[in-house]
Amino acid sequence: VYPRLFEEAALRRFSVIGHPTALLARSIDIAFRRPSFAGESLKVFVRAFENAAIGYFFSANDDPSDVKKARAFVQMRFS
Repeated sequence: VYPRLFEEAALRRFSVIGHPTALLARSIDIAFRRPSFAGESLKVFVRAFENAAIGYFFSANDDPSDVKKARAFVQMRFS
């Protein structure tokens, strides 16, 4: 589920900044830091670059600037 959710968030971010969204995700690196459980609400922080996006998932109750509480870190490359 993490890759799909992150890809959708990254493509939305590309759209907001005026970058083309007709891209395919070619690779992904995920580092899981904390478990998430069924029923939990998560949010995703995404930073978009030319052909890549990086970001992390965090609990809806956590402060997004507190990276120490991230659930998973993601880096996705597009082409």
